[in-house]
Amino acid sequence: MNNRFAILDASRVLQSYFSTSDQTQLAANIPPGGSSIRTDDVSEPGTVKYDTAGNRVAISLSAPVETAEQALARMIGVIDGERETRMMTDLTDGGAKKYEYAEKAREVRDYRSLGGAVVASLLIPLNINGTRDRFGWSMAEADDTGDTLETVIARYEAKIIAATLPRKVAARAQKLKRQLRAAAPTARAAIFNARTWPS
Repeated sequence: MNNRFAILDASRVLQSYFSTSDQTQLAANIPPGGSSIRTDDVSEPGTVKYDTAGNRVAISLSAPVETAEQALARMIGVIDGERETRMMTDLTDGGAKKYEYAEKAREVRDYRSLGGAVVASLLIPLNINGTRDRFGWSMAEADDTGDTLETVIARYEAKIIAATLPRKVAARAQKLKRQLRAAAPTARAAIFNARTWPS
């Protein structure tokens, strides 16, 4: 005749039930550090704990069930947190750096709009209308490194392109949140788990 056993984890929380008359089979179904007690209890696994004498402890250990709204709020909170972390990694704090980057971006725009060759071969050497001051950041770097003005401007351009990553991250976060809100509750976990970020 089979006996019914409660399978307990190391904290003596009910994990499952197992019916057997074979002690070897019973032992094979006990988790590491766990135990078993003979019982006729019908409590849901995870909801009760037993003391060392095998008596049911009258407390509920089950976690509250997450509603669809709570799950959506949690997923959106994770996305917002990941977006913030990624954007702060890519953006540089500090007013001086922001000013520097804005000035370098302006120099790139001016250089390209005036025709780079004209700036490098005519306007800068002759300092027409204070052109050297207009391209102060790039000229200082060109003077210091020995690189051509075109090389310095190209380097700035590459950094400007890389600086668009925070915008892409923000856009992706908005897209993910829109998808989650529009999806059926049963489809949200798949969207959330499949999320990717631009790099």
